[in-house]
Amino acid sequence: MNRRTAIATVTACLAVPIINAQSPRQPADKTKTIVFLCRYGSAKSVLAARFFNRMAAEQGLPYRGVARGIEPESTIPPYVREPIRSDGFEIGVDEKPVALDIAETRKASSVVAIMCKLPAAHSTVARESIEWTDVPDVSDGYSAARDRIVAHVKELVNQLALPSK
Repeated sequence: MNRRTAIATVTACLAVPIINAQSPRQPADKTKTIVFLCRYGSAKSVLAARFFNRMAAEQGLPYRGVARGIEPESTIPPYVREPIRSDGFEIGVDEKPVALDIAETRKASSVVAIMCKLPAAHSTVARESIEWTDVPDVSDGYSAARDRIVAHVKELVNQLALPSK
């Protein structure tokens, strides 16, 4: 191998990572967030986010759901933790409700308010807000609440799966 060939080979090898590197303007993770919001962030939003993440993954959609609360409780109650296991979900012992954050609202693709209103400061910055006004309390019966949430989530996932215009 002569000197020119060696230099050309080294240059070509060094150029490959640069060609394949992502531009700083193009984020590696293009996952979009859907915020599921309920008053306490410990029941309805938790169910919605879990089922949404499962269904979105099954459809190969680039979305992730998170559960948030307007007035978060200190813990996720047993009437959510126990029955959700039968649906194949586990809630970690350290997992706690999380407060709705204005920056997260601003970045989210949508905020789904479940049996509550999106606070005024958040509604002015949200890209899209959706209200689900017919979901029973989980404390009054897990199955009824889950079934209504799952119906809404299926509808949302189907809408997100449609080709954008």
